[in-house]
Amino acid sequence: MIAIIGVLIALLLPAVQAAREAARRMQCSNKVKQLSLALHNYHDTYDSFPAGGSPFYAEDNSSLWKYRTSILFTILPFCEQQSLYDRYVSAAQGLAKSSGNPVYIWTFDDTNYPALRETINTSPIPFRCPSEIVTPATGSAGRSNYVYCSADWADTINNVNPRGIFPTKTWRGMNFLIDGTSNTAVFSERAMGQTGNRRVVGSMAYVAGANLSQSGTPTSSTNCSVAACLAAQAGRDYTSTVTDSDLAGAGYPASYWMDNSPSRNAFCTILPPNSINCIGGSGQQNENGRVIASASSYHPGGVQVGLGDGSVRFISETINSKTTGGVDYCVENGPSPFGIWGALGSPNGGESTTP
Repeated sequence: MIAIIGVLIALLLPAVQAAREAARRMQCSNKVKQLSLALHNYHDTYDSFPAGGSPFYAEDNSSLWKYRTSILFTILPFCEQQSLYDRYVSAAQGLAKSSGNPVYIWTFDDTNYPALRETINTSPIPFRCPSEIVTPATGSAGRSNYVYCSADWADTINNVNPRGIFPTKTWRGMNFLIDGTSNTAVFSERAMGQTGNRRVVGSMAYVAGANLSQSGTPTSSTNCSVAACLAAQAGRDYTSTVTDSDLAGAGYPASYWMDNSPSRNAFCTILPPNSINCIGGSGQQNENGRVIASASSYHPGGVQVGLGDGSVRFISETINSKTTGGVDYCVENGPSPFGIWGALGSPNGGESTTP
């Protein structure tokens, strides 16, 4: 009898686990949908989408470093997070008034304005995928599994992205989506980073040298080499030549959700979902380098992607991106070189998003 019960449990357990994951995936899909719809509500209010990096109590000059406020923070009032938004705004206003200085999103003042740190360190439930395996640590950088699309472009924090809907310090409207809202990705997922994690999902490799250079546009293999990024990968792990100290770990992927840094809170449609993440440079906190940030999740086989029309698709990690066929770098205009996946990220490339 005990043996029979054991066999039945063994047979039922996979089915139960699959049913639970199906429920988590549905919850995740609903969250992505709400974020995509929040963009529409923002657009209805301001007649544009939010900038990838917006000013926030910052001086209005040419320094892009002062434009770091992320899309997720900007749309908080449009996704039922008005109280979180108001709490931070109130604290920032108080600090700006008392100090006479601009307040940036990384400004902390535990003594007089604890709401600043509290807000930044919060990991709002609407921003967390139920299938995520990492529990955000209390008192650390706030985490979000949902990230904006930086198109088929190896982005960097200091440049205006010519391909994406959400470039730094630039507000683009619905008319930028020439390929159609139903053919353009706006949100997806990224797994949270873990210190010392050697798995491709949830970490990021540094690619030294000029292969992901900030100084030049990623329109040649000199400034953006997909091959150099892929060379750091062996199966679903990083190669043995990459040590733990070379991995971004918890420092980058899905951290500081209030920060617009592409290395932290964006994904690009270059490598297919659940591929390697790479950033230029050779040391921690080198966010000046260009980044190939892949969408990723713990849903088996792919990720949820929110489109410009508010719909959500589950995109398989086997989607065609042409990156295994020798395509090595980005283009500044025209059709995406990265297959169907690249076409989904490109708002105005004129490509088809179906095979």
